[in-house]
Amino acid sequence: MRSRGASPRRPSSRRGAYFAGVCARTEVLVAQLAPKHTKGASCVSVFESVASLVYLLSKLVNVGAFPSAPPTAPSQPSFFASTLDTIRGRLAGDDACVATYSAFWSELLLAMPSIFTLQSILASLFSHLSVPKAELDGSPLVRGAVKREAQLLGRFVGKLEKGKKDLWDAVTAVILGRNWTQMHARVFVCWAAGAQKGSVDEDALGVLLANTVDIWSSPDHVRHSLLAKHRYVTLLLLTTISYLPPSSATLNALVFSPRFVQSISQYIEHLDPVIRRCGMLVAEELARRTGKKLDFDDWEGDDDGKAWARAARALTTETDANAEVVSREAELSEGGQEGAAAPLDVEDLLTEGIIEPNKPTLTLADADAVDSDDELVGYAFPSSSRTPSPTPSELREIEADPTLRVGKMKIARPVYLAQLGEMIRSTSGLKSEYENQEADKHEMALAVADELIRRKAGYGTELEENAVNLVYGLVGLQDNYEIEDFSGKRQTALNALVACCPEKAAPAIIEEFFKNQYSSEQRFIMLNALALGAREIAGLPLPAAAPQAFILQEPDGVPQQTPAAGPARQTIENTRENNAPPPTLARERRLHVQSPSKSKITEVQRPNADDLAQQLRGTSLAPKVQFTEVAVECFICPLLNRFWLFLRDEQTREARTAQRDSLHRYRGAGAGLILSAPVLAHLLATLGVLAHAARNAPAWLA
Repeated sequence: MRSRGASPRRPSSRRGAYFAGVCARTEVLVAQLAPKHTKGASCVSVFESVASLVYLLSKLVNVGAFPSAPPTAPSQPSFFASTLDTIRGRLAGDDACVATYSAFWSELLLAMPSIFTLQSILASLFSHLSVPKAELDGSPLVRGAVKREAQLLGRFVGKLEKGKKDLWDAVTAVILGRNWTQMHARVFVCWAAGAQKGSVDEDALGVLLANTVDIWSSPDHVRHSLLAKHRYVTLLLLTTISYLPPSSATLNALVFSPRFVQSISQYIEHLDPVIRRCGMLVAEELARRTGKKLDFDDWEGDDDGKAWARAARALTTETDANAEVVSREAELSEGGQEGAAAPLDVEDLLTEGIIEPNKPTLTLADADAVDSDDELVGYAFPSSSRTPSPTPSELREIEADPTLRVGKMKIARPVYLAQLGEMIRSTSGLKSEYENQEADKHEMALAVADELIRRKAGYGTELEENAVNLVYGLVGLQDNYEIEDFSGKRQTALNALVACCPEKAAPAIIEEFFKNQYSSEQRFIMLNALALGAREIAGLPLPAAAPQAFILQEPDGVPQQTPAAGPARQTIENTRENNAPPPTLARERRLHVQSPSKSKITEVQRPNADDLAQQLRGTSLAPKVQFTEVAVECFICPLLNRFWLFLRDEQTREARTAQRDSLHRYRGAGAGLILSAPVLAHLLATLGVLAHAARNAPAWLA
């Protein structure tokens, strides 16, 4: 039972009829108020009538009376499904009543309080246009129908003049932000051009061309849009170009636009040949319109979108605005009724053999023959409409083809440390135009980082100003592009930072080490940089093995080598030298044991490049700061202080959650954290290296 006071629910069929009547009466109200609006009525009454109608149309938008697609059921309300035929009749002709009615509708649309409300009305209007089905047909009948719909838009919405910014914003958002057919693209361009024979609105076409090029040349559109969207935007661009005269300044500016030239390269690099030809077609047509010569000479055949490209090229040789307008009645009489179909017989819809299929009988003698793997046959799936993916060999050929690298920017070698930091860690906050070259930028930065940092060590304050930023970038850098020797190059760069600028780099690394955002490998690299950089500053020999050998793990999880291994071996050697016998006794022992050596000619071994670099690093390029001066202040004390603060915070967190169940308790010694066994062992080993290198410091005894 219905509760007291509740309104009865309107049936869906009655609801559709109700809103159809409301929409029809709204259009009648507009037609009645339009003459009064232009006959010099008082300003107050004019304002009230416009405001009331705008409010009514806004309410109709909110209740869904302006759908983005024609309704498929009678219960669905649609303003233009109920009134568009009437609006067509009122806008037909050239008398004063038509001009009054048209101007009043244009004023109502421009008075909408929200641009989204205006976009909803325009999208519903565009979807209810009576456009032909043959999208690339260039016959006079189809061109006349396109011009008829364009004139309807011009009289109902208004001319797309350059000064109407609000209208342009709404129109371009609907035209370029939604999916339309290619026939709609022809209608939109004809509307912008003015839909008049012999005259073209170049200013409006220039605005439409600029907005279309922004979408067409966008890297996201080139890479991710579907084929239907590509063809729609490409035809919109080609049709706009065809309306502009060859001497247009807009076309000449577009030819030399860097963004347009770069987008042509992106289209040519596309793996789908159908989409690739969209860019080639636009490049050829624009060059032809501006008196230049360009021919890709690959348009014969019907595969890979060649037929569509030829049809689009033939369509743009003429403009729809120069055709004669064709009425809907003439279009239906000459082209046949749209949507009407000849009656079909039920037998025509049936496939032979479906009603009474042949049922083969299976005997026991055939069972063994059927039950065999050799008799299995795969299902025959229908061929896909998508372009097949390229094979690995085709990808290698495409990668090696020099013609597909047109306009590709080459990464320049950084000269300053600020450029190096920007390549590793962008701080601008803006998207780069060449984001697809991030891998090349990282590879170049890692290749030159060590050399550039050491070269800048003795020049002014450039290294001190950029050291902290380089530490943040190198520590947080991820191997997303599988760069060769990524860990080794990053390690040497961090070692150079610590060795050449310990006052800035070492505290920054220690500060980052105790943050919870890094993995165990990144923490090992930070500790290695502190240990190896400290040994280099102190003038101690560096390990012959690669720096990343410190973080290699055995299958049981025990490190193969630790940073403290070198100092341990050095201590053993010193102990052995202290316990050696006196020189006289050792000489007498050698005289008894060794036989006198004969004179021999030996080959002089030339030092290799690594040995020379090591010698240079210890002589001419030796750091100006002695490790004994910075060991306690920049290495040992910050590391100890930060560790005890971190340990105190972790114990406090564990104490706060100790009363909870085991699932929700906080544990500071989890896998990959600082207090885990491998990381803590590496931390203590690094502290041992730092203490050993600082044994000559004044604070050593303390």
